[in-house]
Amino acid sequence: MSPTLLSLLKKVVVVSPDNLPLQPAMLFGSGGFARDLINKYHGKISGMLESEARIERGDLPNLGYPWLSPDNAVGNILLGTSVSAYQLEQLQLLAASGADNIEQIWIADPYLNERKLANIESEKRILLIEHGAGIKRHWQHLIQFRQYFNQRGYTVSSLCPLMLYSSDAYRFAAATFIWGGQRDIYRIADPLLQGINPTYIEYGFFPQSQHYYLDKKGVNQHCSLMDDDLSWVDEQHLGKLEQVKSGFLQGYRHQSADYVLVPLQVPDDANIINCCRFTNGMQEFIDYIVNYYPTSQKIMFKAHPKDPKQHTYNYRGKHHSDEPFLVLLQHAKHVHGITSSTLYEAALAGVDIITEGLSLLSRHQNNLTKLFAAMVDRQVPVSENNLKYWLDRYSFSRVNG
Repeated sequence: MSPTLLSLLKKVVVVSPDNLPLQPAMLFGSGGFARDLINKYHGKISGMLESEARIERGDLPNLGYPWLSPDNAVGNILLGTSVSAYQLEQLQLLAASGADNIEQIWIADPYLNERKLANIESEKRILLIEHGAGIKRHWQHLIQFRQYFNQRGYTVSSLCPLMLYSSDAYRFAAATFIWGGQRDIYRIADPLLQGINPTYIEYGFFPQSQHYYLDKKGVNQHCSLMDDDLSWVDEQHLGKLEQVKSGFLQGYRHQSADYVLVPLQVPDDANIINCCRFTNGMQEFIDYIVNYYPTSQKIMFKAHPKDPKQHTYNYRGKHHSDEPFLVLLQHAKHVHGITSSTLYEAALAGVDIITEGLSLLSRHQNNLTKLFAAMVDRQVPVSENNLKYWLDRYSFSRVNG
C-alpha cells in the first residue's frame, strides 16, 4: 500500500447519506448513487470529480457542474458510490494524484446505523470485517450469530476495511471475524491485523443458504481443511454427514445420464479470480467446454442466477437451462465445473465430477466422504443460537460461554 493511499485512509470519515456534513465538498462519481447524494446534500458542491478515462470518453451526464479529474481534488471529497470496490478505486485514483490538498474523505454509508459503531467499550465489542454492502448480503446468515454475542453482553460491530484506519473499533475488540477476506479490498486491513488472530466466516454447504462456516486460517483455498489429513473424522462425524445428506437430497433420485452438466460461476467470484485459469469471464469457460468434448456430446449449461451477464452468453448451439441444479443433476452423466458449491452437491449425490481449479475437491478427491464430514462439522446452521461448539473448535474467540 502506498504512503499516499495510507494517508487518505486516515482521512476517511464515515457519514450517513441522510445526514451529510454541511461543509463544501467535491463529489467523486457519476452514477445513480452520486445523483442521489446531490439531491440529499445541502452543503455546497465545489466540483464534480471523475476518472480521466471517463472524462476523455465524453459520455458523462450533465449534473450541473463541470467535470474535473482527480488531480484537481481539494478540500473535502464525498465518494459518490456505495460499492466498496469502487470506493477503493476512487481512493487509488486520488492517491495517484497526491493527498496534500485533501482534508477529509467522506464515505456515505447506507448501513451506518446497522454497523453498531458508537459508544461501545472495546472489550465489549465483537468486530466483524466485511466489505461495504456485505453487511446487507450476510445479514440473514448472521442474525443468530449477533444474537449469541448480544445475549452475553457483547455488540457485533461491522466495519468495511476502508473504514478501519479512521476508527478504533478494531483495537482491543474481544474477538475479530472476517467474512471471506479474499477480495483485494481486504488487503487494506492486513497491516492493522498484525498480532490479531481473526476467525474467518464464509457461506456453508448443503445448502449454502442455510449454513455458514468458521475457520482459523481462511476460506476456500486458504482454509484449514486444505492441509488437513482428515484422520480425526470418526463415526460421529460421518453420522452427522448422513443426517445432512438425507435432508439435503430428500426427493432426489438419479434417473439417467443424458448430458454433461456444466454449472457456471459469477465471473468476479473469489474462486474464479484466485483459484482457476478462467479469469476472463464465463464465455471463456463455455468455449473451453464446447471445445473439450466431442461435437456429439450433449452438454447442458446452467448459468449462475446472480451472474449479471447470464443473458449474453453464446452457448455455441449447446443446451442451457435455468432449472434448479438438483433437478438437472438427476439426468447428468457427470458434472464439469469450476470450484462451485454445485460441484460439492453433485459429489455428495454420488455423481462424478470434473473440477477446474484449486479447491478442497481437488485436494481431497480420493477422500470425499471424510472431507464432507469435516465440512459439515465446521459449519453452523443459520438457525443455531448456541455457537459454543463451533467457537471452541473453529475460532479464536474466547467469548464462548
